[in-house]
Amino acid sequence: KFQAGPALLQALTAYSVRMEQSDAVDAVAVGSSAVKQVVTHATTAMPYVETLTENEAIFTVQTPREMANVVIPSVTGSATLGDHVAITVASRLLPLTESLAPRAAGALFDSVQHLFPHTRDLGAVKLSLDFLKERRVGELNIAFRSTLDVFSYRLDAWLTARANRRLEQMRATTPSGLHMGGYAWVENLKADFTPDSEGYLLAPSQAHAATAALLRSGFMANHEQGAFDVVLDSKRTRRAQDILQGLTRDQPLAALYGYRIERGLRDAELGKLIWPLRLAYPWRPVAGPPADAAEAIGARDVVDGAALLADWAAASDPVVTKIDAVLAGLAVPGSAINANERTVLSVVMADALDLADSVADLLLAEGAHQIAQGRPERAAAAMGVADKQAMPIETQVGRTPRGGASYTQRVVVLCPAPVQGWPEDRRSGAEPGVNAWLATMLGKPDAYHFSARVHRHDAHGVDTIDADPVVVEWRELGLSPLSAVWLAGNASSTRIAPAGETGFRSLVAAALVGKIVDPQAVTGLDIDSAAGNTLGLAAFEAIAMTLRNLLDKSRFATRKDLVHVDSATEESLAMGEYPGVDVAELEARAGKLLDAFDAISASLLATANADALLAGLTAADDMVSSATWPAQVFAIDARGADPATREQRATDAIAALEPVLVARRDAVRAGPKLLDGQSTPTDAQRAQHAIEQIKRLLGKDFPVLPRFAIGPYATEFNASLADQEALTTSDAWRVNGWLAQVARVRDGVDRFAAALSAHEALSAPLESGDLKVVQYPHHDGRVWAALPEAWQEDEAAVFDPAKVPEELRDYLGAQPGAPYRDINRVAPNLAITLHAPGLAAIASDETLAVFVCDEWPEFIPDPFQTAAISFQYDAPGARPPQVILLALPPTLHQTAWSFDDAVDVINEALDLAKLRGVCPKDLGSGLGALLPGNFLPHTYTDDLPSVKVLQMMRAARQRVETFAGNRTDTFVLGKI
Repeated sequence: KFQAGPALLQALTAYSVRMEQSDAVDAVAVGSSAVKQVVTHATTAMPYVETLTENEAIFTVQTPREMANVVIPSVTGSATLGDHVAITVASRLLPLTESLAPRAAGALFDSVQHLFPHTRDLGAVKLSLDFLKERRVGELNIAFRSTLDVFSYRLDAWLTARANRRLEQMRATTPSGLHMGGYAWVENLKADFTPDSEGYLLAPSQAHAATAALLRSGFMANHEQGAFDVVLDSKRTRRAQDILQGLTRDQPLAALYGYRIERGLRDAELGKLIWPLRLAYPWRPVAGPPADAAEAIGARDVVDGAALLADWAAASDPVVTKIDAVLAGLAVPGSAINANERTVLSVVMADALDLADSVADLLLAEGAHQIAQGRPERAAAAMGVADKQAMPIETQVGRTPRGGASYTQRVVVLCPAPVQGWPEDRRSGAEPGVNAWLATMLGKPDAYHFSARVHRHDAHGVDTIDADPVVVEWRELGLSPLSAVWLAGNASSTRIAPAGETGFRSLVAAALVGKIVDPQAVTGLDIDSAAGNTLGLAAFEAIAMTLRNLLDKSRFATRKDLVHVDSATEESLAMGEYPGVDVAELEARAGKLLDAFDAISASLLATANADALLAGLTAADDMVSSATWPAQVFAIDARGADPATREQRATDAIAALEPVLVARRDAVRAGPKLLDGQSTPTDAQRAQHAIEQIKRLLGKDFPVLPRFAIGPYATEFNASLADQEALTTSDAWRVNGWLAQVARVRDGVDRFAAALSAHEALSAPLESGDLKVVQYPHHDGRVWAALPEAWQEDEAAVFDPAKVPEELRDYLGAQPGAPYRDINRVAPNLAITLHAPGLAAIASDETLAVFVCDEWPEFIPDPFQTAAISFQYDAPGARPPQVILLALPPTLHQTAWSFDDAVDVINEALDLAKLRGVCPKDLGSGLGALLPGNFLPHTYTDDLPSVKVLQMMRAARQRVETFAGNRTDTFVLGKI
């Protein structure tokens, strides 16, 4: 786009080259030295200039191409205007030299003085581009940024340029010597009577203090609307957490509020409104009941609490009217809500509204708390609970964080060697470790005698009791301790145990009946309790149920449960989830049990009659329980069955039993499952498979303890085991006391302590040292971490200020004798409490059978905690920063400043500061034609970005005409 300078425009006007208004406006441009303003007077009656007739001297130029073909003899000679411009642009220009801004501007004008006056502006542009093309990108960027304000509406940049010019002049006249003076004041100063602080809040952590500050700032900024009015006392927080816990059970907020409203009405003896409220505000869940089994089922028949609370909060009268309408529709005489019931209903609804407000406050506080810690995802999740009724997160704003040291406490039982004198059976062979420990806990088998009084009917039908009771000793039962404890807690079929309730009772009853003379006349047995120094059925069942309860909730242990695992050591001894386990021994136990099952299966399928089949099934009840028997077995002696076909029913039972046994054998005999591309099982897979085989045969709850060795950890384990005097402070009974205390809060320890108490009460008291402690890492003379002496300051330890937290250094420095204990220095990694009577040491290759009763992370709070305080402080308002104003004298050769000059300079500086960023409409003068100094050209095509100056002018003119009516106005054609 060609832009004409003032000289060229003057030449065109002199030759009467007339252009229409659109082209005239397009031709006006800002040159380097002057601005051509074309003033047109117009009225509403004559909006355009009259068009003249074209001739040789007056013609119309409508496009840039036509402009380029114009010949102006006095300027271009015989060449066209386009050729004349091209020749001028190709002329040689003097190079520019780097200098200060005023000199550079002067050099620029001097370099184009030899050009034609009409094309000097174009030459200056070309010269400037040639100079800038050698500059670096960074230099151009800085230059562009520093001069951009000059070409916008920043008048202060133009005005302060004069001060910069004056400074250069002063430095040129007086190169050396400088006199400095100062003067300042504060304007618009007024007294502030508001207090600096309006209180403070003690918070348990810095995050809580930041949360309180955020919430209070939100409240102060929006207190007129009541937003951020958060109240979270202990009661409201607890009630809100109860509601959020209900959300985790697939219950929506609307239903949970409805439950609370219904409960409140029932407690207030206003239950008659529950059904009308359900009809007026029914809860309609989006999804129906689950097709499959589910842990929780959503609410269906309950009041929509969210809708009811929303209507009640808006206005209570329509809600009462709606309930009365429902009551009237039910045709219940005298059922309208009276004044007393209205009062009770208002109290219930107020409590429900407070509950909903508590939930909202808790979620809002939780969101702010997470934002203060830089966790926007958790903040969004907290906000999503109220918005989408999504699964809630576990709130943290109500928790008090405590710093300290943590370690793991573990309570384990180390099974002893096999105990002699007890019978053996298949269960004890499958798990000898647990069987040996149970034998130790039960005591000696001779201590258990089971006696019963026999009731009979004589010949006259009179009930009599035999003079001598029937007594059965343990050896006559033939049960191992593991089988006896296991059967004492299992329910048995009444077909097999008609005289008892459990499997063990059925065996005792059968043994007692076998020793009775003439059992056909017996009408009942009364099993007695202990007699003398022996223990009876009641005592045995008491201790057996306690031991069984412990075993059911315990898990087997491996090497990683008895030592503090070292990563480097485990890499060389890796066995996955079964480190150190003797896989061959475990597979041998499983294989022996499999052979026994095969033998039992063959014997059962080869029986010749019904009695032999039933006897074989009873003897094999440990591996072929009655729950797996087919229905044909129970039909052999079913009530009302024909005795003549009893053997045939036994044959049918054998036929039905065969596929059950074969399928079970095939399942147990199958090899371990391999991963894709795996050819042979790993040791861990073999161990897991052997355990599964034993559990398939003896029951999924049957305890199986793989035996393992602790290997290279034996040295540290034995060192800690030998240091019991230091660990227990020379009092081994402190372990028993600690166990009784922990049992109150830990279920696993409570079960273990109950088993020990039953053992002491019925079998034998514990001895000193039966409970031992092992602690990792081991330090000679270090006290067990469960005792308070372990956390006392070691007097021999050197106090290191560098390890003290930064917030405590000033406090401890001001009090040299102040106690400070670095609890992390004495905290162990693992502390194990062992029930291992008589244990002195463990060999590295010795295999152990161990089960874990309980384990938990123990946390010891630091005596010094970092808290925080949040306080309100009225920060300064719109106060400017401190500035230094460098003022220059208004006269170049001024010898001294006057007071008026100094005041005028300061006032002018304040005025200039207020001129930053003004718009042309704020100037109220003709400067709108000058600024901005840079603009995009006007073009009729869309190939270049441009400014539609003509359209802008016409729009401005139309606005003025609409405002002024028929008044005649003057318009300035320029960059508006």
